[in-house]
Amino acid sequence: AAAISTALRIPEMDNAIVVSRDQAQAMFDQDSDKYKARVAKSWLKNPRKGASRLTKTLFR
Repeated sequence: AAAISTALRIPEMDNAIVVSRDQAQAMFDQDSDKYKARVAKSWLKNPRKGASRLTKTLFR
């Protein structure tokens, strides 16, 4: 994957990309944690709706 991304890199874009892959992954993990928490909370309020939303999350 690294070889492909470096092969496809556009020189003008280099300065624009300031986040590393690890940072991007960390951001994504934080976001998905918040999302999972929201799903869990809605599940407690309304189990049937929460279950369907959780299923969509797991299998999208």
